[in-house]
Amino acid sequence: MVFLFLKFSNGFCHNGIIRTQPIILLGIIHDALYTRKGFDLLSREECDSVLRGLMRDSGISRFKAGCADKAVEWFAGGEDHWGNDDFDNFDLISMA
Repeated sequence: MVFLFLKFSNGFCHNGIIRTQPIILLGIIHDALYTRKGFDLLSREECDSVLRGLMRDSGISRFKAGCADKAVEWFAGGEDHWGNDDFDNFDLISMA
């Protein structure tokens, strides 16, 4: 088991695509990992795996987690999103 502690400073923004609970928190974590390129500890695939695992641990069905995974692949699969800091969040996310 691996523990990952993220700290978000005031002013952090995310893409806001996912708006239902508890998925919104999971999306924020995934956005943070993508913005910081996995903190040079996790590959892109591992960051996606973190999202899937958190979804399943939160009680989200395998089907819905799979759909979310496909959505990430389709809409964030390009190099434009890995390390993207359009919201100027890079310095607002740290690992504790």
